[in-house]
Amino acid sequence: MSNDKNMDYAIGNLPNILIEIDRCMTDRYVIPEDVYPWKTVYWTDNNYSSPTCVYEDGIVPTLIRTYRTMWLANEAHNILIERRYQMAMPWVQLSPVTPWAVMSAAIAVGTHEAMLQNDKNALWRQRGLLGPNLGVVGNFPNASERTMRQQLEDNTREDIAVEDRLYSKVRMIEGDEQSQWQYYLSARGRHSFVRLVMLKRALWVARAWKDRTSTADALREQWVDRFDHSWEIIEAVLDNHAWPETAHLRNDYREENKLELVQ
Repeated sequence: MSNDKNMDYAIGNLPNILIEIDRCMTDRYVIPEDVYPWKTVYWTDNNYSSPTCVYEDGIVPTLIRTYRTMWLANEAHNILIERRYQMAMPWVQLSPVTPWAVMSAAIAVGTHEAMLQNDKNALWRQRGLLGPNLGVVGNFPNASERTMRQQLEDNTREDIAVEDRLYSKVRMIEGDEQSQWQYYLSARGRHSFVRLVMLKRALWVARAWKDRTSTADALREQWVDRFDHSWEIIEAVLDNHAWPETAHLRNDYREENKLELVQ
């Protein structure tokens, strides 16, 4: 069997899973475009709720959106750590991540922390993104301060259409044009981020459910009861077999009591 054939499980069936994720986001997520996500009014703005929204008045219940935002903040932090670690590895060939990938992950972290705390001060400032705390500028190829400052500028331009803009910026002190910029995910960026991490979590939940691991019930409870995500997504993952088949290997080892199910 060719390598291309081995990858069919992951790539070829992905659109079928994303259809269910997109349906869930349409019905169960509200992401306002014209309200700062750290403002308390963000959570009661229903101008952008879908006609198919399952929630009364198009407003996500407080407990559900809090659980979700905590999860999203943790996922953003995990991605940041993973990308920063990959950047620091001694690659002989081209690194699988770019300096901007690390910087954009930091922006995602700050966005969701600001949402959790209802506090703009949780956003990353320009000085932090370009400084030693993130540790990207000056430490890697194509990551000079000038280059990364320009990337921040290019990715937050006001002339980028709202439906295409992933990142936005705001002055640290409102009305003070001399104060630092702070950066956050725009509505489009937040939507794309939720879609990404929902896919990642769905793969994990579905695999645990299929194999009936010790965490399967807890993951299902979190997915359905706390996050209020549709179980149809998990069924889509199961139906489309979104992972390589290793059941025969697990069964062989299990018979010899040599392998516990991987969580």
